[in-house]
Amino acid sequence: MSTLKHSQWVWALCGALACSSGAVPAPVDAAGLRSVKITHVELARESFAPMLAKLLRDGEATPKRLNDLVAVVRHQFGRAQAYFDSGQEEQGLSSVMGALLLVRAGEFRDEMLLGATDTLIRAANVVARTGDEGRAGAFYSLVESHLTDPQVRNDVQEHLRALEAWEKTISTEGSMVGAGARRMEAAKRGLVWPSPDHVDVARRRTQQWVERAFAIGREDGPPRSHDDFDERSEAHRAVMLGAAAMVAIYLRDGDAAGAVAALDSEPMTAIASTRLISRLSDAADGEADAWADMFGFYESPATPGQVSLDPDLARGAAWGAAVALYREEPEQIRAVLPLSMLLIDYGMADAAPLLFQSALGPQPDVKELNWALRSVMQALATAEQRGDVQLARGIFDNSKRLVGLASKRAYADEARPGAADFWYAMGAMESRAGNLDAAHAHLEAAVALEPTPQCYRLIAAIERQRGDSGAALRSLAQMLNLVRKLGDPGTEAATQLMIYDVLRESGRQPEANSALSSALHSVLAARLSARTSPELAAVERVLADVLERYGELAAASRAVARAGDAARNDLQQLTATVLDAARRALVLGDLNAGRQAMHWALEWDLDDQDLIYAALWVKLLNERVGASSDGSVEEALARVDSDGTWHGSLRDWARGTITDEQLLGRADSAVQKVEARFYVALTKHFGDRKKQSLEPLEAVASSEAIELVEVRMARDLLAESRGLARPKLPNDVQIP
Repeated sequence: MSTLKHSQWVWALCGALACSSGAVPAPVDAAGLRSVKITHVELARESFAPMLAKLLRDGEATPKRLNDLVAVVRHQFGRAQAYFDSGQEEQGLSSVMGALLLVRAGEFRDEMLLGATDTLIRAANVVARTGDEGRAGAFYSLVESHLTDPQVRNDVQEHLRALEAWEKTISTEGSMVGAGARRMEAAKRGLVWPSPDHVDVARRRTQQWVERAFAIGREDGPPRSHDDFDERSEAHRAVMLGAAAMVAIYLRDGDAAGAVAALDSEPMTAIASTRLISRLSDAADGEADAWADMFGFYESPATPGQVSLDPDLARGAAWGAAVALYREEPEQIRAVLPLSMLLIDYGMADAAPLLFQSALGPQPDVKELNWALRSVMQALATAEQRGDVQLARGIFDNSKRLVGLASKRAYADEARPGAADFWYAMGAMESRAGNLDAAHAHLEAAVALEPTPQCYRLIAAIERQRGDSGAALRSLAQMLNLVRKLGDPGTEAATQLMIYDVLRESGRQPEANSALSSALHSVLAARLSARTSPELAAVERVLADVLERYGELAAASRAVARAGDAARNDLQQLTATVLDAARRALVLGDLNAGRQAMHWALEWDLDDQDLIYAALWVKLLNERVGASSDGSVEEALARVDSDGTWHGSLRDWARGTITDEQLLGRADSAVQKVEARFYVALTKHFGDRKKQSLEPLEAVASSEAIELVEVRMARDLLAESRGLARPKLPNDVQIP
């Protein structure tokens, strides 16, 4: 989640809490640091966050700090590379920027780049595609002298020559637009490559930009041409933003005194407000409130339609202000919050709990504890969205003291989120990653603190996969008791369905039939009590699941159609309905239902990551029944634009542009490997019925990736292959 979405609640707290003043660190002595010998080589994952937390708290330029800084930056580059490798280019770029923002002008050392040249080249390629010449040139220049591969070095040098040629085209003497472009290029270069020289170039070009704007402003009359209009528009930008742009160059490093000095000359004094200069002076004197103001100014979103500072430069200034604010009052929660949300964005969120921990103390106010808990939970959620389980583990491990506080009697009733929420969140995450032992331990801790249906559901799923049907049934019985107390017949029906599946697998068919009958009666009652369209859509999907167990295809299709009608204004429900329908169609061999699901997926414009699965399942359905495609699968695959990602690999395989072996080779995580094996196995399973082997499907069905839909499909297809009988509908029930 972006920083902007955090700002409202951060500033609600910052405005409510008092602040104190501290000492401003001495400026970096670049000359003194050049002779420091770097001794760190590798940094263990668990050492990263504590070392980063120390760097953020103490900015004094010492040899020890520089050694630690080199180790932290190199480790962060490794994280960025992992994001690039997984196809997450934007997060890879953001993580690279996080590493570089840790380095102030004068602290950069070549040792930081060891093993990181490919990472920086990939970052350069990302920004170059967006026309960000400043950052692209800085990235390419940083790595040029470290390249050993002649072809790569030639490519980088070609990029640099192209950027040099571009800069010559904007160097027309007296051009306002050219001055603006040169100013932006220099500021972006200084943002990426922290050196005193780059800061000085950015300062001079910003000064020239504003000077040229004043010259343009003395011209009379309306614009005489489009070029003249562009010149005057750029001059307006310079007058409106020149002071903020100049300050941003220095705040990137938390140098408020440097910013004040840069504004103390004409024409900067003419455009810099008295309020801005006053607050910068206060910040330079170590006033925390002033740093909070600087952070709020540069972090806040621009008003639509207004002239605004480049977002990358603004974020750099906000970062420097947030670090300075934290250093002024590291024991105040309001000083940790701005920095913590930036750490989340830059892929360094595992340090945030340590900052909160030192700020809160042994007996914090419950409101302050809740702010910390919410921020850490947001960090966990963001890590999972990025598929970064390692980062999530680091966040969780470093949060255990906060979670322990939330579980104490003095806080347990008011802590939100509570301790059980954290244990459950991490357990669910480990479960989705296929790490069932860790997931089970976390979930047991959660249920000991606060029993919930969703917690028992996951525990039962893990026990079922371990082959312990007795334990799974006991957990499901606990879940059933809870949902009955909640008076939720829809969830009760879903629970009875899980009980049915476990009993059926255990060979206890009469008991299984009774559970399925109970599920049917519960879900029919839930249809009558549903009050909203999303509730009705969810209930209809459960009904379709029940009818699937009975083998009632036509009735299940009617339930799916009703779910689709009820969910038309809810994308989440629509997506769930389409994917349920496509999965069911594949398992039951229902071509008409599959094609209907595919047409819904196209009509409702599902996200790429959902559309690819619907298309895959319907493609395999066509193969299963020996039908030609109606064109909908091909149309869906053409819409998926996910190059370099796992979903892009699935699309390429579905199109036939990569082989089975290549798909298996592109699977990085354990869960992706299970997915790949499932699709390869299913193609062979449907392709040559005389040589069908159930072993590949059995391997998928018994894998630890229990949260995958593919695992459920493998189980259902195995049950079908073994000819397990389906129960008959009760005589006393009328199906809508």
